[in-house]
Amino acid sequence: MASRPARIVKHLAAVLAAAALGGCGGARDESTWRLPNNDLAGTRAAVRSDIDARNVARLTVRWRYRLSAAPTFSGIFASTPVTDGSSVFLQDLQSNVHALDRSTGKLRWVHGYRAANGGPNGLAVDGARVFGATDSDAFALSAATGRELWRRHLTSASEQFVNVAPVVWNDLVFVSTVGYAPRGRGAIYALVAATGKVRWKFVTIERPPEGTRTGC
Repeated sequence: MASRPARIVKHLAAVLAAAALGGCGGARDESTWRLPNNDLAGTRAAVRSDIDARNVARLTVRWRYRLSAAPTFSGIFASTPVTDGSSVFLQDLQSNVHALDRSTGKLRWVHGYRAANGGPNGLAVDGARVFGATDSDAFALSAATGRELWRRHLTSASEQFVNVAPVVWNDLVFVSTVGYAPRGRGAIYALVAATGKVRWKFVTIERPPEGTRTGC
């Protein structure tokens, strides 16, 4: 049975999305949030938002969406919703991806991976594709239907987990793996957005650390 904090988190994504997109007078089509931190600089700044200190107290919930995945040790949800002009995309901590109607919260599709992830995880949306990752694989889905377009396995004995939400730039998708002692050698990958093919790989740990595993 999920704990009380886990049950509360089930509603978190919908409340945040509704508040951010609902605003005071409705969302504008150009008001999108396509990357986990909004832009390549990672500013997390909603510069085109109608919400400010004068009207934030008047925000109300427009819709809710219940996340029903089984909780991991980190709960059910630990990512940032992303949105294009018409949909809100969420990833839960079983790596499942949900697409919701931006205006109503109605479920458009869900692509189930049922792959437990300790989080944080998350998505990026670029044009007709939604990009994400499980603990081991990066993937691309059709933004319109949720159909998997490609999937790329990235982990190995020396790269144990994918540990970051993807970033998209210039037709490339950037993801990274993390390496734990004693053999860990994490890496940054640039994948071709259309196919998932590895364009290049940069190893972030020159010499594998010694000793026992650390981290989460």
